Amino acid sequence: MPSRPVQLRMSATRFAREVRTAIRSLPEPFATEVASLVVSVERVAPRLEAVMFGSCRRRSLLGMYRGLSVADRGISQSASAPDMLVIFRRSVLRVCRRRKDVRAEIVRTVYHEFGHHLGLEEDAVGHL
Repeated sequence: MPSRPVQLRMSATRFAREVRTAIRSLPEPFATEVASLVVSVERVAPRLEAVMFGSCRRRSLLGMYRGLSVADRGISQSASAPDMLVIFRRSVLRVCRRRKDVRAEIVRTVYHEFGHHLGLEEDAVGHL
């Protein structure tokens, strides 16, 4: 029987530091836009949100954008709740085998979710 790979471990503090580094790596034109986002690290996606976004397994959802995209906003929505970019720590660690893979996956997930903030649909953010 094949052995199951051991899940990579990383402290919540170290992981959050990697997320902040990924946020700072966004190209300069987006620096102003990303400053308006609340960036959060959560353990795993809440079950209801995973189902709402079509993920049958909540641990397979690596990140999520919560808010109204820039493209969908009107003047009346400018004072709504802050937009959030959420990265799910346990889910990211689950798909990575090495620490350098974690950094790359965090960057990929941050760019992907930031694309949703800008109004890109799922097929378009896949190219980021």
